Amino acid sequence: MKHFVQQAEISKYTSLLELLNNISTASSYEKVISILKSKVKWVIDFQKLFIIFVNSESNLITVKTSFGIEGEFGEEDLQHSAILNYLISNKHDLTNLSEKTIYTLVEQNEFDKLWKEMKGVFASKISISNKENAIIIFGTDLKSGFLKNEMLQLNIISNIVQSNFSRIQSSLELFEKNRELENSLQKVKTIQKTIILQERLASLGAVTAGIAHELKNPLHLILNYTRVIQEQIEEIREDQKNREPDTTLSIQLSDIDSFTEVITKHSTIANQIINSMINQHSAEGKGSEQVNISELIHGSLQISYHAMRARNRVEVEIVEDVEKEIISFVNKENLNLAMINLFDNAFYTLHKRSLSEGKSFHAKILVKVTKVKGNLSISIRDNGFGIDKSIIETVFNPFFTTKDPGEGMGLGLSFVYDVINNHDGTIDINSIKNDYTKIDIFLPIKSIKAAA
Repeated sequence: MKHFVQQAEISKYTSLLELLNNISTASSYEKVISILKSKVKWVIDFQKLFIIFVNSESNLITVKTSFGIEGEFGEEDLQHSAILNYLISNKHDLTNLSEKTIYTLVEQNEFDKLWKEMKGVFASKISISNKENAIIIFGTDLKSGFLKNEMLQLNIISNIVQSNFSRIQSSLELFEKNRELENSLQKVKTIQKTIILQERLASLGAVTAGIAHELKNPLHLILNYTRVIQEQIEEIREDQKNREPDTTLSIQLSDIDSFTEVITKHSTIANQIINSMINQHSAEGKGSEQVNISELIHGSLQISYHAMRARNRVEVEIVEDVEKEIISFVNKENLNLAMINLFDNAFYTLHKRSLSEGKSFHAKILVKVTKVKGNLSISIRDNGFGIDKSIIETVFNPFFTTKDPGEGMGLGLSFVYDVINNHDGTIDINSIKNDYTKIDIFLPIKSIKAAA
């Protein structure tokens, strides 16, 4: 008989060690609580278990689990419990409440009554952090209550829970610190990229503006002398009306007409490029005025849409979510041109994808304009061809374009970047090839006119 008793004691001791090991290695509060609820019975017979977390700053009480308890207790019942208030008010990190103390406390409500009717009670307050504590209460209906060695074992379990809760909290805090550090490093990298890009664009802008000014004068001479040649051709034709027809001369004049048209067409394109370069470089010096941003963006969207429809009969679903009456001091002309550039790009890629996929493609553009914490948020999303990851970092560079030859000069997004930057804003592009492109712009809302 003695041998069997010893075997039982060894088995219980082994179960206790295994229980303590499970608690100490659990990786979260939830796993510890699950172990307390399901495995303490290996070593101690209990009929009721109640676990809550209490935030000392907000006085918020969160019930984590209960076992063997009928009905539910509201937060008000728990806040006015004599047992819980005794435990919470104790300043020690780990506090165990003896049965004698529980039975001497003045009963406040049904929650206190529940435990005072038990034959044995073990209650413990465990510190999780400076702001939060856990309250764990075990109860038994056995006539003998909790035996002395069972109270000792519950006390050991509480100590192990306290130790692991501290470790889990430290891990969570370390994880949060690491996450904050990663976010800070990412912000630094983003700022570094922005500064490098700004410096590169500023240098390129100065160079291109200088080249543009140098090219503008000879180009004007070419255009002007081409017009003079065209006028002289017309004079010759008028003079020929009074003379005998000269077939050879007529053919030569037609050829010259064709040549001058080609010169005029391509010189005009070159002139537009030069004007874009000059306007881009001089964008910073323009003055600001009070503008209804909501109306400006809606207007630039309509201009771009109708221009697209005049060239390409593509059906596009436009969804506008524009907050009304967003007023700010901005450079109206430049911001309007920047928005038209962005909408033109969106409609261009929708047109190209529509040509590629035919009627099965449903072209769509979403425009959202809102105020976010004193800033203007502009979001433009299209479901066109998207931008490859390998080139997304270079789309703001001058003369970079993904358009077909003759369809883009590669100055649109560079100009947009300068305009947004000159308004102390940010622009970000997210895109997935053959799926979508989303442009997010943030501009500070300014109630005072900026110095010109």
